Amino acid sequence: MQANRQWTVENDGARLAVSEYGLPAAPGTPTVLLVHGYPDDHTVFSSVIEDLAADHRVLAYDTRNAGASRVDDQPENPLAPYRLPLLVSDLYAVVASAGAGPVHLVGHDWGSIQCWAAVRDSRAADEILSFTSISGPDLGHLRRWFADSLRTPRRWLLAAGQGLRSTYVSCRSCRNCCGGCWDPATPCVPVPAPKPQPATRSAGCSCTAPTCSGPAYPSAAFRRSLRCRCT
Repeated sequence: MQANRQWTVENDGARLAVSEYGLPAAPGTPTVLLVHGYPDDHTVFSSVIEDLAADHRVLAYDTRNAGASRVDDQPENPLAPYRLPLLVSDLYAVVASAGAGPVHLVGHDWGSIQCWAAVRDSRAADEILSFTSISGPDLGHLRRWFADSLRTPRRWLLAAGQGLRSTYVSCRSCRNCCGGCWDPATPCVPVPAPKPQPATRSAGCSCTAPTCSGPAYPSAAFRRSLRCRCT
């Protein structure tokens, strides 16, 4: 689907590519902001955008060094430009640049982790109306789950399996540690597909959980099956 408008947001050393679809901004028109996961760009939401565009204003952006977005700074610590506070800052910079007002926030995978941090930010009260999380936990909840699991020997195997499935989070944090994952023309080492999880439902938004299959993630099945509707 062709974007109505595209622009670039500069924020803390990053240039973020933003796309707008659907209805123009107007009083009473709901605005949805989509935040993709790893190793995608915003086009992973293509089918969702088509569904929502008829009666919503839809905003989507490529996160740092994904898709058309880039990070200009090259600090000594390669992880520094990808710290969670900067990713949250990016999200609010996109909202501000769009003049969107309060948005319905939808995050998937690593994007959902960013969104959990964003809704816990003090700015959320004025900028976020609702949040739909798809297959991405709050990191605080995840840490507590691991800590509780490690205290129970019969859950060690479960914790180890989840730890292996979550290694992509570290890969997502650093463009240099994943051997070309950031270049769409270069194959990335596949990560195991997580089992489908129920989506969190919040006021005004609901999503069906993705169906994942195959060694690479997200799969084509995810792109076909994900459907969101906000009212």
